[in-house]
Amino acid sequence: MIFDDSNSPEYQKFKVDKLPTIIRFEKVDYILLLAYYKHKYNKTVKPAQRRNGKSIPKKTKCPKCGAPHEYIYDNNGSKGQFQCKVCGLTFKETNYTTKPIVFICPYCGATLTEQKQRKHFKIHKCNNSKCLYYQRNLKNLPKNIDPCDKYKYKLHYIYREFNINFLKLNPISKHATGFSFKKFSPHIMGLCLTYHVNCKMSILGYQVSDTRATDPCILTMRMAFDKFKDFSGKALNFVADGYSSYPLAKQQFELEKNKEFNLTQVIGLTNDDPVSEEFRWVEQVVERLNRTFKSSYRGTCGYGSDEGALYGFSLWVAYYNFLRPHPYNYWRPLNELKQLDGIDNMPAKWQILISLGQQTILHMQESQTS
Repeated sequence: MIFDDSNSPEYQKFKVDKLPTIIRFEKVDYILLLAYYKHKYNKTVKPAQRRNGKSIPKKTKCPKCGAPHEYIYDNNGSKGQFQCKVCGLTFKETNYTTKPIVFICPYCGATLTEQKQRKHFKIHKCNNSKCLYYQRNLKNLPKNIDPCDKYKYKLHYIYREFNINFLKLNPISKHATGFSFKKFSPHIMGLCLTYHVNCKMSILGYQVSDTRATDPCILTMRMAFDKFKDFSGKALNFVADGYSSYPLAKQQFELEKNKEFNLTQVIGLTNDDPVSEEFRWVEQVVERLNRTFKSSYRGTCGYGSDEGALYGFSLWVAYYNFLRPHPYNYWRPLNELKQLDGIDNMPAKWQILISLGQQTILHMQESQTS
């Protein structure tokens, strides 16, 4: 049995809870609803009858469908809650219904409140003390714990809402363009790329970032998944290290793209559990790939900008996937192109590869504008 260290006084282990219930506020027209009820059910919705003699203020309207006060009930005895007879919405004058989106705790049904703001996401928390999730974690605390030390443990349900939809960002760089070779011939350009870069598992996704945040993780996974003609879903097992951004990225793919897949994380450097023992070899493949890249990167002495680093790494990935001979593929490239058959020198291969890449970029730009 694997030891569960998610509740540890040493540190708060990053955990991703299941998705909340999401309610999106969409306005409708009460006149259209009245006509729909008449057409669908042959039923006419009449104004509310006031049996207790109490009236609703004329300024009160349903925030969802706009029904006037004639269709509004006093729902809880003059305590401030109303109910619309047309769309069935219960609301107060200061209700959340005007918010574009509301998150509901999947364990107790309470509305999540915004607690903190990070660089790319907001943290929403369930503050209901009777929540089943909170009560269950409260019971798992050590019996002799000091009440002042409860903050060291994760007790409440938490959801992270991203401010940026990384899954809808434009994959084409704003600097993507053709090569005019105004100062140099194509042969010289190919020769330069040969000297710069040339220092069956293709690299499908990559991202250059100065931090190991969630956003480059999501962008890298999106780039890799876009290569699939048919997404395999649960048949896909995504193996990664123990970094906390991967579960969060997986949750965003399920929420935004409805892409569900299995995530396996290999923890640590030794095989201390059955999962690490089974999938350690995958992690070692990634480490060998990192060493291969670092051996060619050292000669560059670094880059002066983030864009330069991205361009350099993009060229290296192109070389690794299409030009570099691999011993486990019988000293042939991982992806053989017919256009490169019969080309015996590397500068000429780079010229053809650049031309193919330029054609692909132009095709993507045309498909976006059409």
